[in-house]
Amino acid sequence: MLLNISAAMRELGGIGQSTLRKWIREGKVPVVRLGRRVFIRAEVVEDLIQSGIRSGGPPRRAGKQRAASPLPPEAKPRLSGPSVLETTGLQCAHTKQTGRT
Repeated sequence: MLLNISAAMRELGGIGQSTLRKWIREGKVPVVRLGRRVFIRAEVVEDLIQSGIRSGGPPRRAGKQRAASPLPPEAKPRLSGPSVLETTGLQCAHTKQTGRT
C-alpha cells in the first residue's frame, strides 16, 4: 500500500512535513514517484515506527537532563524588583485611564 506525505505524517505522529520531505531529499526515506506525486510505502513507514525515528532523531531517553545555562547568574533577567515603567516614571495606557497601577 502507498501513502501520500500527509498520511505518512499522520502514521508517524509528530513528524512535520518539512522534516519528512528533508529525509526524502537526503535519501533516508525511499519513495515511489508517480508523475509529480510522491508516495511512501506503508512498509517503510512501519519500519520507521519500529526503529523509533522521530523528528529530532532517535527517541529520547526518560530523565535526560538539559544542558545548564551558559549565562552566569548575574546575567539572567530578574523577575523581582521595580519594573522599567516604575524606574523611568512612565505609565502604561491602562494606568493613565484608570489611575491604578
